[in-house]
Amino acid sequence: MESKKFLTNKKGSFIVLAVMIFTALLILIFAVIKVSLDTALNSTVNSLGILWGKSILGEYDLFLKDRYGILGFCGDNYSVEEKLDFYSQYSFAKKKYIKVNSIRASVEDYRLDDLEEFKAQIGEIVMHGIKPVKYKDLDSKNTQDGDRYINSLWIKENLPSFGKAERFYLAEIVSKIKSGIKAEDMINEIATDKYILDFFKTCMHEIDLGKTYFNCEVEYIVSGKLSDKESKKDVKNKITNMRNLLNLYYLYSCPEKRQAIFALAETVTPGPAAILTQAVMMETWAYLEAENDVNILYDKGTVPLLKKDCNWALSLENVFNSNGEVKDDKDSADKKRYISPQTVEGEDYLSYLSLLLCGLTEQTKLLRIMDLIQINGKYLYCGSFLIKDYCFGLEYIIKVNGNEHKFKEIY
Repeated sequence: MESKKFLTNKKGSFIVLAVMIFTALLILIFAVIKVSLDTALNSTVNSLGILWGKSILGEYDLFLKDRYGILGFCGDNYSVEEKLDFYSQYSFAKKKYIKVNSIRASVEDYRLDDLEEFKAQIGEIVMHGIKPVKYKDLDSKNTQDGDRYINSLWIKENLPSFGKAERFYLAEIVSKIKSGIKAEDMINEIATDKYILDFFKTCMHEIDLGKTYFNCEVEYIVSGKLSDKESKKDVKNKITNMRNLLNLYYLYSCPEKRQAIFALAETVTPGPAAILTQAVMMETWAYLEAENDVNILYDKGTVPLLKKDCNWALSLENVFNSNGEVKDDKDSADKKRYISPQTVEGEDYLSYLSLLLCGLTEQTKLLRIMDLIQINGKYLYCGSFLIKDYCFGLEYIIKVNGNEHKFKEIY
């Protein structure tokens, strides 16, 4: 009896143990299935989520890309969320086991008017040697020639550079030239300047870029004047002032010319006052030589930064009469536009313009590049064009079946 009871108890224990093991195996199998499903689901959501973000990046603006080499898509948080929602519905429409709970997107930290990102894109463009594609404007009302200017206050106030003051560092440029730094060494090191000269026009060296609103685009970057006429005038004054300082430096370093003008100054104001008269006459001589230099540059000639005797154009007799007074040849019928020096060599207008770019801060150049892109975009491409409406990337969170998936995509 006791033996039978023992066997029954042993059999019952085995059944309980078997049930427990079977239940554990079922739980393990279901757990493995769930983990596999979750892994597959996560992999699907992550793969498709990346694809959706790249699809939005693929909607880059062709005007920006072709004409300026800049990658950017037009959008805001709401429009990006709408696109992601559309992609998710299309991808998961027939998958009943997948439920998209929410989609949140943000592009606020990826606006194209971010200076660091804008500078990085320009660096990439220059490094890869990307060149502008001529934009063909089909709207005849925007193709008129002549002086172009902007008076509209709302257009001015929406420019990226609006309200940002800038100082021009002419003395620093002249100081570097005096120290012996060559023009090409000052110019070729800066990617932003290379980009400016490749993608924008000047009044003297127009490259075939199709229609642009301003004809003096590089001059605008240097001057900040929203007028072709004013930009050209401002740049001309800056080059004249630069040449004046460099010419004065040459006069003081040339013993023969310094002695000749001192002798003339003594005949005008004998005694100690001759030194002061000499200084005034040297400044006058340097400035008139600078004006002559600028006329040579605007006639597509060249002028060296640091002159030698053979590069000096105006003699003392060209400038002053025997009484030390400045000659007035305005009424002379045979007066030339300028006097050529004995030896013509040196830098051309574009080189001088490039040197003026060195007198601006990087921030100012980047902001004024944005200005020109926006001006051309608004007048030639789309009336509502604003560079701040374009983005170089996005970040978004997709919540699927209660789990959040984070993404970040940039060009």
